[in-house]
Amino acid sequence: MVTSPIACLNELTHQPFDLAAVAFHATSLKERKALVELCLVVRKNPHSANTLLTCLVAGKHRVLLESLQDAGVAHVMLLESLDDSLAGRLQCFVENRTGAFATDNVLAEICPYIHYVPISRRREILYCRAYRDRLVLGPHLLNLYCETRTFSDCPYYRQPKFAKRPRGQQTRNPWNT
Repeated sequence: MVTSPIACLNELTHQPFDLAAVAFHATSLKERKALVELCLVVRKNPHSANTLLTCLVAGKHRVLLESLQDAGVAHVMLLESLDDSLAGRLQCFVENRTGAFATDNVLAEICPYIHYVPISRRREILYCRAYRDRLVLGPHLLNLYCETRTFSDCPYYRQPKFAKRPRGQQTRNPWNT
C-alpha cells in the first residue's frame, strides 16, 4: 500500500505484482486527474504493462470512467467505502476476475446527458443536459434513470430539450460526436 502516485509507480516498476488497485476515494478533483494519469503511465510502462490493474471508485461517474477507459483501465470496482472486506474482494478478483466490472459495461449504464460541474475542490453538481442544463440530478433520479441500463426510458432522454446557447456554442447530441 502506497500513499502517492509516484510511490505506486516506483513499486510497480521495481518488482512484479499480480494486481495494482488504484483507489479514487476521498480525492480532490485535481488528485483524481493525477490518479488517472498514473493509470495511463502504468499501462504504458513496459515494467508494469502486464500487471492487472483495477480502479476502486465510489460510484458511477461518466467522465471519470471515460478517462479510465482511455487510460487503458479495463476493470473497475464500485465500492461505497474501503472496508475490511476489500482485501478478500481484491483476492477474489485476481483469482477469478469476479467482483469487478468491465469499464465499458459500467459506462453503458450511464446516461450520456449527465453534465458534471465542479462546485468545490472535491465536489461536483450534476445537471441533465437533456433538460436545458437546469435539472439538478440527485440520488433519486440517478438511481431511477441516469445510472441504470434503463436510462433510455427517461422522458428527458427520449425528448431532449437542449439549452439555448449563444451562436457557435450549441449543445450537441453526445451520440453524434
